[in-house]
Amino acid sequence: MRRNYIEYIEMAKRTIPVDRLCHIKLEDGLGWEQICPFLYMPIPDQEYPDRNEPARYQAIVTEVIQLMITRAIIRFANVAVPTVGVIGVGSREVWADTFCSCKEGLIF
Repeated sequence: MRRNYIEYIEMAKRTIPVDRLCHIKLEDGLGWEQICPFLYMPIPDQEYPDRNEPARYQAIVTEVIQLMITRAIIRFANVAVPTVGVIGVGSREVWADTFCSCKEGLIF
């Protein structure tokens, strides 16, 4: 995966004209000073937003995961419930036929 990422970055550097490519090294820092000049925008007075706060990030991830799990359960139920119903009705018919056949063969 890392190799694909590196190859993608190298391809972007070869393909995109230099004046249209904003190459930022995160080690050098990331802020308005690096982004705004490239976009021909004035540097805002407010502080550049820092990274995600762990608690807020966790809350967002938890919400997304819960939504995905709920959707997966609904999709599964949409397939499983009718399937179980069909199997149940079919097995009842088979069981009834088998039981009747056995009952007829018994002599008391």
